[in-house]
Amino acid sequence: MAYPAAFVQALTEAGWLGALIPENFGGSGLPLSAAAVILEEIHRSGGNADACHAQMYTMGILLRHGSEAQKRLYLPKIADGTLRLQAFGVTEPSSGTDTGALPTTAKRDGSDYVVNGQKIWTS
Repeated sequence: MAYPAAFVQALTEAGWLGALIPENFGGSGLPLSAAAVILEEIHRSGGNADACHAQMYTMGILLRHGSEAQKRLYLPKIADGTLRLQAFGVTEPSSGTDTGALPTTAKRDGSDYVVNGQKIWTS
């Protein structure tokens, strides 16, 4: 199955994939419950939102942990579709996709991070 580029672009242009991005960064500033409804409605109407959910949710890392400069640089581009963030490195041999049970850790070591764990794939 090919990536549904036209479908994702149409959702982006309509503002649906920027739903969780704050308005001051070009998004709609909607709550998480609204994003869930958007994806549910895509599925309910016969579409497949699999190609969309990562674009909606991965930017949350920037909102929680990004600097103001990073937010100003990246969030408007995610909201307007010029930047795609659509990768998850979640699945692990001992926990599958149960993100609450992931044993992988990242610990700061000076200016670096030491990551211990194992991933099966990134999707």
